[in-house]
Amino acid sequence: MLTMGKWHKSAVAWMTITLSKMTGATKPSVVAPPCNAMVPELPVHGAFSKQQLGSASVWDWTLKSGCRYALWGVPEMASCLKEKWLVLVGASNSEMWTMQLANMLVPGALSTKRDNFTVDGASTQLIDLIIKDGKVIYRNVVVDKDVLKSRKGMHSFERDHVVLRDAFNNVSIPNYVEGAIRITNFLGEFFDHVQLSTDAIDNATKWAKVDLTMVVSIGLWYMNSVNCWWQKDWCAVRPMYTPPQMKQEQLFAKFRFGMSCAMSVLQKYCSPGGRAGRLGCTVTSIEHCSFSKGKVWEDTHKTLVEGISDYKSKHLRFLDVWTLMQNMPEGTIGEHQSPVGMLWSWQPLLGSICKASQHTAGSNLAVFKGSMCHAEEVERHCSKKQALAKGYQHGWECMMEDLCMLAPQTLEGAMQLHAVTEMHIMQALSARPVATIAGSLAGLLVLLSLVAAGLRRRRSPQALFASQEELVAVAKECSSDELERNGLA
Repeated sequence: MLTMGKWHKSAVAWMTITLSKMTGATKPSVVAPPCNAMVPELPVHGAFSKQQLGSASVWDWTLKSGCRYALWGVPEMASCLKEKWLVLVGASNSEMWTMQLANMLVPGALSTKRDNFTVDGASTQLIDLIIKDGKVIYRNVVVDKDVLKSRKGMHSFERDHVVLRDAFNNVSIPNYVEGAIRITNFLGEFFDHVQLSTDAIDNATKWAKVDLTMVVSIGLWYMNSVNCWWQKDWCAVRPMYTPPQMKQEQLFAKFRFGMSCAMSVLQKYCSPGGRAGRLGCTVTSIEHCSFSKGKVWEDTHKTLVEGISDYKSKHLRFLDVWTLMQNMPEGTIGEHQSPVGMLWSWQPLLGSICKASQHTAGSNLAVFKGSMCHAEEVERHCSKKQALAKGYQHGWECMMEDLCMLAPQTLEGAMQLHAVTEMHIMQALSARPVATIAGSLAGLLVLLSLVAAGLRRRRSPQALFASQEELVAVAKECSSDELERNGLA
């Protein structure tokens, strides 16, 4: 029978051998190069692997292209966006991207309860923030209160080109602030909203000398017009696009035409000589969740992919969020990305705006911290009923209550973990009763397995794709909020 001292030594030896088998080497021999995000289409095809470590989840993203995206923590984000104007054009998903980014830079920067708005894809016309030295020094959220009473017909072409234009021109109000970060979201349901946005930016002459970049995320509301027009007035914001006034074939023709007009505007606006010519712009596809099935969803995604194909360049880039989400073992909240999904989407977007520092470029593992990083966690804490009880309109607003944060982990940090493994095991064995030792070792093995997988992939970038058993690409079911919205709950 082993004495406790001998058992300690045996456990350490076993862990050392196990780690050696996992990695196949003590040091990585090949490091995947950083992705060039200044390309016509940002690489997204690949696989995510994740492990749970206590309250945090640790992720790795391996791309088929053989490169890897630098990961941006809060200090790196702030440095990247300093003295820049980041403009988003989109509806509720874009508003959530804005909230996630702003609240990482300044905790509490945006709050639907405090700032009296809701993320419903129709009523919040403008979100405009200026951040300086870690503080919000200007905040303006413009809400169309008439939309809160009734959505039907509130985004007709005629009304938008008067009401939205007036709301968008609020971006001319604030004075330029040296060294600040400006983040603006213009409501964008349909592609004619793009030029309303660029016109408003051009009128904001006080900020004319600041480098500007745009992220345009439009498409879902064309699909909504024919796919949920029967849901009372929720999706009938532009009645001429809904049956029986317009058939699906006619709507997609209008979709293609509107996108072509918008891309023509952006092609000039985002190229050298244009207002966003130095940093360029990115157009994204719609998001994807397990509910996104059927011809109308596929046609919506296909229309966006084909619509950008003749225009995309290193100045007008395309990010296929649909494909990114398909590869991700993560669910959604009422057709909205979870914080993990949003944060992964921000990584290539930030990489297309700024060149990563050496420290940022060396980060390859993403550690997500927070009680509502994942869709299933949001469902537990912010179901529709719970969100309403807390004073929110929707679960995706409620999940901002405990902000999910991304902490990049470098490969060097992973190697340091390898080096201190023996010390951690000895501490666990010495400080805890025998009954809990197995659990401690199991928890440590979770992290070691992720590190080991990363080391294997550094030796051979294609190794992950050699065995489907190593891939994690599980589609999660959408939340009950989403099923309720689609009449299936």
